[in-house]
Amino acid sequence: MAGISDPIIKSMVSASPAGLLQMLNKPGSTAVLMPTEINQTSRRGDVLLKIEDLNYFIHCEFQATSDPEMDFRIHDYNFGYGRDYYPSRVESVLILLTPKADNKSIKGISVIGNCYHSYDILRVWEHSVEDGLNLPLSLLPLAPLFGKGTKDLRRIIKRMKERIETEATPDEQEELWTHTLFILGLKVSKNTAKSLLKGIRGMEESATYMEVRNEGREIGRQEGLQEGLQEGLQEGRQEGIHLFVRSMKRHFKADIPESIETQIRSLSMDALSVLADVWGEMNSLDELQTWLAANR
Repeated sequence: MAGISDPIIKSMVSASPAGLLQMLNKPGSTAVLMPTEINQTSRRGDVLLKIEDLNYFIHCEFQATSDPEMDFRIHDYNFGYGRDYYPSRVESVLILLTPKADNKSIKGISVIGNCYHSYDILRVWEHSVEDGLNLPLSLLPLAPLFGKGTKDLRRIIKRMKERIETEATPDEQEELWTHTLFILGLKVSKNTAKSLLKGIRGMEESATYMEVRNEGREIGRQEGLQEGLQEGLQEGRQEGIHLFVRSMKRHFKADIPESIETQIRSLSMDALSVLADVWGEMNSLDELQTWLAANR
């Protein structure tokens, strides 16, 4: 799952790895988020959990759009992780976030030569709204994707608001609603998403960023010009970096020094895009600083 959604998903999972285990209904109680880069390759999956109390791993791929090669990709990732962590067992789960991510080629089984592999599929919209609303707090932004259609969205947001205001600190509330805004964008239009979250503190800036970013993408699509996308991203970069840094604070469990934020703001759009793909793999601010020093 590429782009801004990837670090958002990783940020949510890093706050509660055991929560994802609960969402998947998998055995175990102690889950640790692991680096997802596969040794001896440049490939990395979306999320890898180590279930410490039962000594096995769960590899998860989050998918919001259709990929006809998904069976092969899951097989490839599972083989890589299986080799890296042998003899521990590695299970793979494909988490389809929207119906448009589903397609007839996704069977949960792949056969490559004499190699057979099966994996689990979680189609989020096939589960009840209540399942979504009972997710651990850090994963609660996924709740609007549970259930079919959009008629329950206002009720879902209302129930989410009750939980977030009761269970989260002010900083956590802002981050949870920011994540919710982007997740809602997978299901409804930007205007509908803004309307659903109207009046919730901290949403104005996030909504502005999403609108500019989406408009840039639309320009690029309609005119066939990469410059259109880049223009939209550039206009929204300051708002986007603000959200970026806030998610990093949650991930690293530490304040982001002003010097590091300044370096991030000075990155080119290409470098910023690369950072969006790799920062979730970093375990400390020192690793982030090393990366920034090498990519000035």
